[in-house]
Amino acid sequence: MLFAQKDRVIYIDNLSSEALKYSFASNYTSASFYIYYIGYETKKKRDSIEQFQMKKREKLASLGTIVFFPAIPPTGTNFLATHPPEILSSLEGIVTITLKDYREHKFKNTNPRNTYIIVPHKETGKYLKWRVMEEASK
Repeated sequence: MLFAQKDRVIYIDNLSSEALKYSFASNYTSASFYIYYIGYETKKKRDSIEQFQMKKREKLASLGTIVFFPAIPPTGTNFLATHPPEILSSLEGIVTITLKDYREHKFKNTNPRNTYIIVPHKETGKYLKWRVMEEASK
């Protein structure tokens, strides 16, 4: 018996969140949403982790060890939308997860192929629903 995975619909109500970096094409034909993992929210935290990794790498190199790991581990997940969003009048009837919930749980039982990100459109009071692809972590 096959079980269908649920769509993953992430609602981001605060585009100013430190946990998020985003960009839209000027005509809304595409978008990018980078969601930072917990612990990587601020540049200061990311820089601190990078410095720690560099010191660790330098120490191993000074001992003659070949170092294959990157200077900094992945800091989050990038979602890309390559088509214009669907415009919604309301969120009624749409089951969403919050940015906070996504960051804490990742929702592994949801279908990454059917991932959507919804954001409020301030100028119109409506919502933009982007179908996104999850890019490899950076």
